[in-house]
Amino acid sequence: FIDQKLNFMLFYSTQGTLVYQRFFDLLQAETRENDAGAIAAIESFPQLFDHSADFEIRAGIVANGELPLLIVAVPVLTSLKNGPARGTFLVGRYLDKQEIERISNVTQLNLTLKPFVAKQQLLPERGADTIMRDFGQFQSRIIDENLLVASKVLPDIAGQPTVTAEVFLDRTMSRQGYALWQQHALALLLVGICVMVALIYLLN
Repeated sequence: FIDQKLNFMLFYSTQGTLVYQRFFDLLQAETRENDAGAIAAIESFPQLFDHSADFEIRAGIVANGELPLLIVAVPVLTSLKNGPARGTFLVGRYLDKQEIERISNVTQLNLTLKPFVAKQQLLPERGADTIMRDFGQFQSRIIDENLLVASKVLPDIAGQPTVTAEVFLDRTMSRQGYALWQQHALALLLVGICVMVALIYLLN
């Protein structure tokens, strides 16, 4: 559990019946009480346990209230990967604060996740002068000259929107570009003044 950073491990029979479960607290490094809510959320996706047509590994996000699950479901096959499947082996993690912080550290991005709300909009902070843009795959909003927020809706196992991921980005390049533009504008202004002075001198 610790090496793979797993919060739970489940085994299901070919009929989709749970035959073994183990939940683990990574912070305390010990076995924890079984999470009936997480199990119910997982079992609401019967396609995870149906391997009659293929032996594909299924992975994705499962909504679980305020604490989404990141899961992988694998058919139980022989050592030669031959069928039929003898059941389903399922492992996963909670997308909790600690996991989001770990992903943020690995990607060097300031990441947040929140449950998806139908027709939700990226709401500006109170008093912030925001600019909204929709790029199809994601949305972005400019909070101020220092901060930009990009947002994308992530689907669950069934392809339905389940959580919204937001990344807060520092607008370093924008500030550098603006500073460079200011320098060029000042240089052009000085050149214009010099030209005007030279013209006045020549006319006199």
